[in-house]
Amino acid sequence: RGFAGPPLPWSMVGRSKHAVGEDPQPRRGTRKRNSVQGDLGAREGKRLVLSKVTKVYEAQVPREEDALAQTEAEGDLASTIKRRVLRDFRVEDSAGDLIPLETFEIHTDGVFFTGAVHPVSVADEKQIDRQLGRYVERVGPCTAWRIAGFNNSKKLKNKARILLETEKAQYYLDVPSPAYRKIFNPLLESGAICCEVYHALSPEHNGDMNESYNAIVAKIARAKLSCTGSANAMNAINLSGSIVKAQLRRLKPFRDLSSEDYENLPFIRELSNHMKSSNLNGVLMTQQ
Repeated sequence: RGFAGPPLPWSMVGRSKHAVGEDPQPRRGTRKRNSVQGDLGAREGKRLVLSKVTKVYEAQVPREEDALAQTEAEGDLASTIKRRVLRDFRVEDSAGDLIPLETFEIHTDGVFFTGAVHPVSVADEKQIDRQLGRYVERVGPCTAWRIAGFNNSKKLKNKARILLETEKAQYYLDVPSPAYRKIFNPLLESGAICCEVYHALSPEHNGDMNESYNAIVAKIARAKLSCTGSANAMNAINLSGSIVKAQLRRLKPFRDLSSEDYENLPFIRELSNHMKSSNLNGVLMTQQ
């Protein structure tokens, strides 16, 4: 009944009529958008609300003095030393290039930091109110850095903290910026090793100043501490040797020793020998 027309080519058999000269498919992205709209229509009675998550950042201030003044907490006025926590930070040389703090001394033209300054109380808080912080750029020149946390309890003895100082304040380095994380993390690892060594040698923490090198290597291994470049406990201590020796030297009771007595402590003497003979990489030789 009626003319059926010419037969379709094999490539068109089984396809809908839209396949010939028509485009029933929505354009890229439209299908997803329509399905969401349909979803909303189906849930209209439930008052479904879609909202974007707004990230909150610290307000930026032009100077270090402003950041310190606007992050004062109760008890700060009674302290002669201003202490703050630094988050999302990076450390730079005078040219603006990122540098590890371990090379601080060779940058005679100045070391600077950029980051968010927070009250020191945030170091113990799980949830950080970023609105309390102040972001500041190019603070410096910095005057010194050191490892802190040596007097932590036994439970926290491997939780090293790095302290960066300027003429106006001391800053606990908390969370580095993404760009600075790989540069900063090896120092945290060496700091944890340093704290473990200090507890092993310090009489104040039931340690023994005459403890042997091998005994301390065993303690590092039991504590499961390592550093970038080696997971082996002995190599980790050797790689961190320069930092360990320098940081211990400024702490009691080691700072009360003469240079000769300090260098002749069994652990320090053996560590120095291992550092001189190590061929792990070029780092150790440049640390002398």
